[in-house]
Amino acid sequence: VITTQGDILYRDGSGLQRLPKGTAGQVLQMNSGATAPEYGTVSSDFVKLGSITASNIGTASFNNLFSSEYKVYKIFMKRVHGDTDNRFVKVRYRNGGGQIQSAYYKNFHYGGYFGSGANNQLLNRTWSGDHINLTLNGLDALVKYGMTAEFTLFEPQATDVHKNHICQVTHDVYDQTLWYSYSSTGGFINTGALTGIDFFMNSGNISGIFTLYGLKE
Repeated sequence: VITTQGDILYRDGSGLQRLPKGTAGQVLQMNSGATAPEYGTVSSDFVKLGSITASNIGTASFNNLFSSEYKVYKIFMKRVHGDTDNRFVKVRYRNGGGQIQSAYYKNFHYGGYFGSGANNQLLNRTWSGDHINLTLNGLDALVKYGMTAEFTLFEPQATDVHKNHICQVTHDVYDQTLWYSYSSTGGFINTGALTGIDFFMNSGNISGIFTLYGLKE
């Protein structure tokens, strides 16, 4: 007989047994021997760490969310646009002192752009810049033309390697005559640990939805 709300009955090798209820957020699972149920916490190798819904702000910033628990981080971006036409998205990393503006950033874009009557390949590089250019042509100020991107950063807190990134980007341009789709890859040529990452426009404010995930090895 069970009398506590939330408890359940299960059968073991000899008869019915009581399983006390778990705590909030736990799930029902089998024990390591696969002989009886138990409550436990869900473990995931892909974890949401933070989200920003930016509405006309200066900088969309993730800070103090990198840790030794995760070696790879993904940031998904959607509906990204500026407060006026023809604005470019920039990226800088952070350390304990704020944004890192030294000439440590190297970035290479490859892909293409197309319009109603033509298409072209696209190659562009930045060598020893003070930021990463995420877009290569200005965005439209209307959200329906906003940029979508997936940014992957590897080992931001490692102190024995440089930091590499890979990014996939697609967006309309500010006058709706061309569409850009390309990859952005590069590195941060410094072994100092990073604490965060900032997204901002070359001028004015930024809007969009930014979501940060950590991946375990």
